[in-house]
Amino acid sequence: MTDPTPPAEATPGGESPTTTEGASAEAAKYRRRLREVETERDTLAGHLGSARLGLLQAATADLRVKGTMQLREEAFTDAITDVAEFFGDDGNLDREALQGHLDEVFASKAHYFEHNASGTFIVPEENGMPKVTGEAGGRGAFERAFRPQSPQ
Repeated sequence: MTDPTPPAEATPGGESPTTTEGASAEAAKYRRRLREVETERDTLAGHLGSARLGLLQAATADLRVKGTMQLREEAFTDAITDVAEFFGDDGNLDREALQGHLDEVFASKAHYFEHNASGTFIVPEENGMPKVTGEAGGRGAFERAFRPQSPQ
Protein backbone atom coordinates (compact mmCIF):
# COMPACT_ATOMS: atom_id res chain seq x y z
CA MET A 1 0.00 0.00 0.00
CA THR A 2 1.18 3.41 -0.84
CA ASP A 3 0.50 6.60 1.09
CA PRO A 4 -1.69 9.00 -0.98
CA THR A 5 -0.13 12.16 0.56
CA PRO A 6 3.33 13.02 -0.67
CA PRO A 7 5.91 13.81 2.04
CA ALA A 8 6.46 17.50 2.81
CA GLU A 9 9.66 18.90 1.48
CA ALA A 10 12.19 19.58 4.16
CA THR A 11 13.90 22.94 4.52
CA PRO A 12 17.67 23.10 4.70
CA GLY A 13 17.43 23.07 8.51
CA GLY A 14 15.45 19.86 8.47
CA GLU A 15 12.12 21.48 9.44
CA SER A 16 8.98 21.44 7.38
CA PRO A 17 7.63 24.76 5.99
CA THR A 18 4.58 24.75 8.27
CA THR A 19 6.75 24.34 11.35
CA THR A 20 8.96 27.24 10.30
CA GLU A 21 5.96 29.51 9.65
CA GLY A 22 4.46 28.58 13.02
CA ALA A 23 7.74 29.30 14.79
CA SER A 24 8.05 32.65 13.02
CA ALA A 25 4.53 33.61 14.01
CA GLU A 26 5.18 32.57 17.59
CA ALA A 27 8.45 34.53 17.69
CA ALA A 28 6.66 37.58 16.28
CA LYS A 29 4.01 37.25 18.99
CA TYR A 30 6.71 37.19 21.69
CA ARG A 31 8.55 40.16 20.15
CA ARG A 32 5.31 42.15 20.06
CA ARG A 33 4.57 41.25 23.70
CA LEU A 34 8.14 42.20 24.67
CA ARG A 35 7.71 45.64 23.08
CA GLU A 36 4.43 46.12 24.97
CA VAL A 37 6.06 45.16 28.28
CA GLU A 38 9.05 47.44 27.61
CA THR A 39 6.68 50.35 26.88
CA GLU A 40 4.75 49.62 30.09
CA ARG A 41 8.03 49.43 32.05
CA ASP A 42 9.18 52.78 30.66
CA THR A 43 5.83 54.35 31.53
CA LEU A 44 5.99 53.03 35.09
CA ALA A 45 9.59 54.21 35.46
CA GLY A 46 8.47 57.68 34.36
CA HIS A 47 5.66 57.64 36.93
CA LEU A 48 8.09 56.54 39.64
CA GLY A 49 10.51 59.32 38.70
CA SER A 50 7.71 61.90 38.82
CA ALA A 51 6.49 60.64 42.19
CA ARG A 52 10.02 60.72 43.63
CA LEU A 53 10.55 64.23 42.29
CA GLY A 54 7.31 65.37 43.94
CA LEU A 55 8.31 63.80 47.26
CA LEU A 56 11.72 65.42 47.05
CA GLN A 57 10.25 68.85 46.26
CA ALA A 58 7.83 68.59 49.18
CA ALA A 59 10.59 67.52 51.56
CA THR A 60 12.91 70.27 50.30
CA ALA A 61 10.21 72.89 50.84
CA ASP A 62 9.86 71.61 54.40
CA LEU A 63 13.55 71.61 55.36
CA ARG A 64 15.64 74.61 56.43
CA VAL A 65 19.35 75.34 56.37
CA LYS A 66 20.92 77.42 59.14
CA GLY A 67 17.58 77.52 60.93
CA THR A 68 15.56 79.71 58.57
CA MET A 69 17.00 79.43 55.05
CA GLN A 70 14.81 77.63 52.53
CA LEU A 71 15.77 76.54 49.01
CA ARG A 72 14.08 78.74 46.40
CA GLU A 73 11.68 76.87 44.11
CA GLU A 74 13.38 78.18 40.98
CA ALA A 75 16.75 76.89 42.24
CA PHE A 76 15.51 73.34 42.90
CA THR A 77 16.54 71.90 39.52
CA ASP A 78 20.03 73.44 39.81
CA ALA A 79 20.54 72.28 43.40
CA ILE A 80 19.12 68.75 43.02
CA THR A 81 20.63 67.03 40.00
CA ASP A 82 20.18 63.33 40.88
CA VAL A 83 16.80 62.53 42.44
CA ALA A 84 17.64 58.83 42.97
CA GLU A 85 20.59 59.66 45.26
CA PHE A 86 18.16 60.68 48.05
CA PHE A 87 16.19 57.43 48.06
CA GLY A 88 17.40 54.28 49.78
CA ASP A 89 17.31 50.72 48.48
CA ASP A 90 13.92 50.34 50.16
CA GLY A 91 12.56 53.27 48.13
CA ASN A 92 12.12 55.62 51.09
CA LEU A 93 13.36 59.20 51.13
CA ASP A 94 16.58 59.69 53.11
CA ARG A 95 15.88 63.04 54.78
CA GLU A 96 19.30 63.17 56.45
CA ALA A 97 21.05 62.81 53.07
CA LEU A 98 18.81 65.54 51.66
CA GLN A 99 19.55 67.84 54.61
CA GLY A 100 23.28 67.20 54.22
CA HIS A 101 23.10 67.97 50.51
CA LEU A 102 21.20 71.21 51.16
CA ASP A 103 23.85 72.21 53.69
CA GLU A 104 26.56 71.61 51.06
CA VAL A 105 24.65 73.59 48.43
CA PHE A 106 24.15 76.44 50.88
CA ALA A 107 27.89 76.56 51.59
CA SER A 108 28.72 77.00 47.91
CA LYS A 109 25.59 78.71 46.51
CA ALA A 110 23.86 80.65 49.27
CA HIS A 111 21.97 82.71 46.67
CA TYR A 112 19.81 79.63 46.00
CA PHE A 113 18.19 80.13 49.41
CA GLU A 114 15.79 82.64 50.93
CA HIS A 115 14.85 83.49 54.51
CA ASN A 116 11.69 81.71 55.68
CA ALA A 117 11.02 81.27 59.39
CA SER A 118 7.97 78.99 59.15
CA GLY A 119 7.89 75.26 58.59
CA THR A 120 9.28 72.12 60.19
CA PHE A 121 12.78 72.23 61.59
CA ILE A 122 15.17 69.43 62.47
CA VAL A 123 17.06 70.67 65.52
CA PRO A 124 19.86 68.60 67.07
CA GLU A 125 19.41 67.77 70.74
CA GLU A 126 22.24 67.49 73.24
CA ASN A 127 22.70 63.74 72.60
CA GLY A 128 22.97 64.30 68.84
CA MET A 129 19.61 62.81 67.89
CA PRO A 130 17.41 65.01 65.68
CA LYS A 131 14.23 66.40 67.13
CA VAL A 132 11.42 67.52 64.84
CA THR A 133 9.66 70.64 66.05
CA GLY A 134 6.55 72.26 64.71
CA GLU A 135 5.99 75.64 63.17
CA ALA A 136 8.36 78.31 64.39
CA GLY A 137 7.42 81.92 63.85
CA GLY A 138 6.22 82.87 60.43
CA ARG A 139 3.22 84.86 59.35
CA GLY A 140 0.61 85.32 62.06
CA ALA A 141 2.78 84.11 64.94
CA PHE A 142 2.27 87.34 66.90
CA GLU A 143 -1.51 87.21 66.49
CA ARG A 144 -1.64 83.54 67.51
CA ALA A 145 0.35 84.32 70.65
CA PHE A 146 -2.39 86.64 71.93
CA ARG A 147 -5.43 84.70 70.70
CA PRO A 148 -7.59 83.39 73.56
CA GLN A 149 -7.26 79.68 74.06
CA SER A 150 -10.44 77.64 74.22
CA PRO A 151 -10.86 75.74 77.52
CA GLN A 152 -10.55 71.99 77.13
